[in-house]
Amino acid sequence: MKVLPQQRHFLSGIISEALANDPLVSIRSMQTIIKDSTGRSISDKYVARIMNENRITLTQGLADRPRVEERIAEVRKQYQKFIKDLTTIAYKGRDIGFKDRLAAIKLVAQLEVALLRAELQTGVFENRSENEIELKEEISRISRTVTVRSAARSS
Repeated sequence: MKVLPQQRHFLSGIISEALANDPLVSIRSMQTIIKDSTGRSISDKYVARIMNENRITLTQGLADRPRVEERIAEVRKQYQKFIKDLTTIAYKGRDIGFKDRLAAIKLVAQLEVALLRAELQTGVFENRSENEIELKEEISRISRTVTVRSAARSS
């Protein structure tokens, strides 16, 4: 069923008002709010999509942008500690089982995705490709020196 632009605008208004009252409202709760307002039920996927669009619009229009960027940086710094510990567990843990290693790797990936989504939704995502290139060059330089040193020792 196709939703007309007027209907979409009306639904977006209901969702914006509900998000203003409770920013952490769940999709199920939003569905009941919409059903109470319109008398019709709506797909949870459609509600989630409109909620996401409204949240992005609301967060990108924030007047206190430096505070949001500062908070995202704090969260990334805290998560980096967890990621470093989990990576150490996953790759250097001696008494760790295979399933635990996989769980640690999966959790690292989930944390990275959560951070990326938070940065994208708040609009503070920065392209780290330049830093990654520099880091890769540094890693390759270090690995070449280690290879040269180990080859010199064996001769």
